[in-house]
Amino acid sequence: MNPSKVLKLAIPAAGILLIGGVVLLRSRSSEAPLPAAGPSSKPAAVRVERPVYSSPLPPPPPKLAPADQVAKGMEDARLQSTYQNFRNAVASGNTVLEDALRKVLARDRQAALKMAQDEVARANAPLDREIAAKTLESLRK
Repeated sequence: MNPSKVLKLAIPAAGILLIGGVVLLRSRSSEAPLPAAGPSSKPAAVRVERPVYSSPLPPPPPKLAPADQVAKGMEDARLQSTYQNFRNAVASGNTVLEDALRKVLARDRQAALKMAQDEVARANAPLDREIAAKTLESLRK
């Protein structure tokens, strides 16, 4: 290669290196200065204080209801769900399920009849009235 060509290529490369060095030095000088490295100097331990977060106390648990109220609520829920299943069996024409649930509701016949009568009284739509009346009639069997 010709020495004049090498010189023509070396000058721009040196300029690029010089500019890169200046940019690098300026970016380092904007950061925190590096500690002087000596044979006996050790890097100082940096203590980072972290914020302390306190969580609020959880609310106190609700008071439990007396056992007799819990038992009554469970029995009411059982009766209501059994009645609704019976009503659905009547509405869908599922006579096998209807007969099985009628036997279960026989224990609480008066309460089931009251639910059916209340449903007939509340029904607004003709289809709802028809289903409620069928359910009441089926319970009276």
